[in-house]
Amino acid sequence: MSSMEADASAPHGPRMRALALLPVFLALHLKVMLQYRADFVMGAVGQVIYTLLSVAFIGAVMMPGAALDGWRFWDVMFLLGFGDVAFGLSAVFFFRVFLSFESAYIIQGRLDQLLLQPLAVLPALILRNIDLNHLAVVIKGVVVVAVAAHMLDLAWSAARVAEFVLLAASAAAIYGGLYIGFVSLGFWFRRRASLARPVLSLNYLTQYPLTIYPGPVQALLTFVLPLGLATFYPAQSFLGIAATNGVAEVAPWMMPLLALAVAAFGAGVFHLGLRRYVSSGT
Repeated sequence: MSSMEADASAPHGPRMRALALLPVFLALHLKVMLQYRADFVMGAVGQVIYTLLSVAFIGAVMMPGAALDGWRFWDVMFLLGFGDVAFGLSAVFFFRVFLSFESAYIIQGRLDQLLLQPLAVLPALILRNIDLNHLAVVIKGVVVVAVAAHMLDLAWSAARVAEFVLLAASAAAIYGGLYIGFVSLGFWFRRRASLARPVLSLNYLTQYPLTIYPGPVQALLTFVLPLGLATFYPAQSFLGIAATNGVAEVAPWMMPLLALAVAAFGAGVFHLGLRRYVSSGT
């Protein structure tokens, strides 16, 4: 029986057990993080410095009173903060997998361990690689969003908070689906890791409104590598900024559906790749 068939034939119990084990793994990773508090503090300091540089750059580009296709300075700041919240949430669960899956699990053969344990492979992979240090990114993003919302005179009601949480969670799931789909290429291409950093660098483009980019770049960040779905479109919807330059609008209720589609695609590619996996014998 192939690894994929073994995983598919497993009962639903182990898959549901992964959800039940999530609090346990979060507690374990929290203990690890607390043992290395200096790493978290240094990471948080680095995030603050990076944000200050980003704010300074955007402030230099956008003259007082100027706008980028209808996006004012504090609109762009909200977009920056929202992107940090979504990216940080996804990074807690997926980023370590994104960076190390090919080398640690395929080349070194650690995937064999996951195939032998009573949990579905993909949930087990995610649980093992939780990294709570990325909560610093989430906290930073929340602060930036709060400041930008205050400057924009946004009124926070229970419904608006729920909408923001829904959009951020959906955006994080989109990131997660993209990460899992990308790392799954390692089943076919052993040099996939060399593309990780270039692909990740495309995320910096989504710190600014997609409307400022040419049509091909908009299409790339919407349909090919839909990073814009995790940043620009939900922020545009939440702020109520009209779409320009051919960019579509995404209603808040559409985000969970898009997130489900991207996450299902990523998981599907992973399980297709798992069929090809051959144990390293180590």
